[in-house]
Amino acid sequence: MLKMLRPTDLNEDEQLQRRCRYLATAFGFGQGCCVNVYLSAGGYLGDKFQDKYFFVWMCAAVYITPLLIFALARRLDPYFDRHFGFRKVYQVRLAISMLLGALLVAGLIVPTLGAGGRASILTLGAAVGMVAGSVASASARCVLQF
Repeated sequence: MLKMLRPTDLNEDEQLQRRCRYLATAFGFGQGCCVNVYLSAGGYLGDKFQDKYFFVWMCAAVYITPLLIFALARRLDPYFDRHFGFRKVYQVRLAISMLLGALLVAGLIVPTLGAGGRASILTLGAAVGMVAGSVASASARCVLQF
């Protein structure tokens, strides 16, 4: 049996689609800035640790983590969308991305406290990559849904 759409349903869908595109643009800009700010310290930290390859390790930490997030999201997103509905799951995706972002901002203080060794800075890079991956995955899922 076909479900008849009311004109208000179409307007809500168009409005939701527009909002998703705005969110995807804003989150994409934010994640790009975050990755660039993290990587901009590569030269300084490489000199501080006397490691000419430290920037490469930083790039690996920040760019490999999103690949894992994308693979996990690709596998699990259809399951959760089917069981709980796209709108509810998208709100959870946004909330998790924002919580991860808040944890990342809190973690940015670690290198400034003098406790920032190589491992903590690379872990911070993996966290940046995880936030970037989750935000990109949620944004892409929202835009592709429509």
